[in-house]
Amino acid sequence: MAGPTVPTRSEVSEAGRTICRMSLEYREIVLPELSHIATEAQAQAWFWRVKGEGRAFSCWACGHDAAYEHRTRPEVKTCRQCGAQTRLRAGTALAKTRIPLLTIVRMVFLMMQDKRGASALSLQRQLRLSSYGTTWSLLQKIRSALGTRNRTYMLEGT
Repeated sequence: MAGPTVPTRSEVSEAGRTICRMSLEYREIVLPELSHIATEAQAQAWFWRVKGEGRAFSCWACGHDAAYEHRTRPEVKTCRQCGAQTRLRAGTALAKTRIPLLTIVRMVFLMMQDKRGASALSLQRQLRLSSYGTTWSLLQKIRSALGTRNRTYMLEGT
């Protein structure tokens, strides 16, 4: 009887790779880093590093690591080599959200503080968000991404 199949790396979505780096296993590494993020620009820089797997930028088309930054659109970068534009939230669970990245970073930080996670209502109150529905849906996206990461590292054997 075969055990559960482990998805390949290509099957793991970009959303899972982006947000799931913040799983409970990385609590000692990520929490101190997240606690120092105080501005939207710092949050964007942190998300660029996470999306680029440690580099400040990685082109989706050619893999080049140098980009032009747009003053008026800080969530968009243009590759210096091929000219392809990369959006920070594209291909992630955050693609359709308009919530500031600083709020998302704070939400992940608060979720990771408690080993049981956090409820949408408590996060809504702590972050002073106006809509419970928005808070709940973002919380579900983060939980889904964390679940995707955990399924990737299942143990095999008897």
